[in-house]
Amino acid sequence: MLYLSFSFFSSSFLLVLVVVVSNSFFIMRAQSYHVTMLPFYYPILHETEISYNKKISRRFIGNEPLVMYLSVNQTSTTRTSLPFLNRKRFVIQSDVCPHMGGHLHKGWLSMNGGIHCPYHGFEFNEEGMFCNIPNPIQKYKRHQSSVCLDTYPIYHRHGYLFIPPSVRTPAYRPGMMVPSITGRKKNMSMSSSSGNLEEYRLDVPFRPYFPPEANNPKFRMTCGAQVIHQYQDIITENLLDMLHISYVHSFGSRLTPIPFDVSFQRIHDWGFRTKFLYCPNQGTISTNIGKVTTVIVENEFYMPSTTITRVIAGDVVKTIHTFTTPHEGKSSTLYWRIYRNFWTDPNIPFFDQLGDSLITILMKRTIQEDCDILSKIYEERRNAAFITKYDISIRKYREMIKKFQNVAER
Repeated sequence: MLYLSFSFFSSSFLLVLVVVVSNSFFIMRAQSYHVTMLPFYYPILHETEISYNKKISRRFIGNEPLVMYLSVNQTSTTRTSLPFLNRKRFVIQSDVCPHMGGHLHKGWLSMNGGIHCPYHGFEFNEEGMFCNIPNPIQKYKRHQSSVCLDTYPIYHRHGYLFIPPSVRTPAYRPGMMVPSITGRKKNMSMSSSSGNLEEYRLDVPFRPYFPPEANNPKFRMTCGAQVIHQYQDIITENLLDMLHISYVHSFGSRLTPIPFDVSFQRIHDWGFRTKFLYCPNQGTISTNIGKVTTVIVENEFYMPSTTITRVIAGDVVKTIHTFTTPHEGKSSTLYWRIYRNFWTDPNIPFFDQLGDSLITILMKRTIQEDCDILSKIYEERRNAAFITKYDISIRKYREMIKKFQNVAER
């Protein structure tokens, strides 16, 4: 009877909090799903996927096919017998050969540090310039052509490679400009192969955000990635959803499903933070290790797809850091990192590794629970004809998407 009374009270309370809004305000896509890449950095892959296999990798960002490889100039006069002393650079370029549309990921790496197209053997250097037609009998003189392969500026941090979604200018050369972190447009003049000065504008508001735990030696980090058959913004919204915890996840409590003491603040033009209290199920990390019945949850997002969920249970802290990249069609990659200050032992590495394994198992189970529910929604009918105060993070995220969508489409 007590449970029924509580359920009735919760339902009534929730109905009072419902705010009806017009579909035109809260809807983002009504008839069809069209993913617009926003002017921010997106993660494309982890460096180990390139450096260890020594091959050309292919990924999609939105509908754009890309190739990624580790450029090593094997003809350099400074080449030594020690691999780590040789000049190496991560390179991300378009997978589309500008000559006849060949798939560059089917090609091979050049001895000069670039890439060859499998269709005609044309060579493009690491800066994207067409530079050679191979001919073993009569070697042509290498040159720098005005024809350029789209080459992306890379932001490299904590092992991840990030790129802005589109580079459409032959004047760009890797390494010649650091994007502005202030959000203001930054211009730079540079010489093209023809000797004319051209202007390249890279308008990327800010670099990818990593929480302070990433540089805190008291925290142990575990990471992974998973491809999810769902659109990127829907995955990000799900990570910001307070109310789904109790009904989707095994650590959620249906006896106490409603967060309380909800507060929020705008961090800056591309970030938002929500803080609330929550009572998880018994038998969770919070109740068993943290020895608490109520946890503090800090939920943040940073455009375009970074989320930070910090669960504080007494002295025990677990921080889940995610960023999601949209790929071709209805597919995305969720990159996740978990920082924890428990299940660690500086003297016995085995306990650290055991903790990593347990955290990974729990995270994979959590992601699978999300995948199960995300596969059973009507994406194009997520009109949200009504919202509650608990949807504040999702509403702010959609507002920011709309704002930066307008910037991207100008």
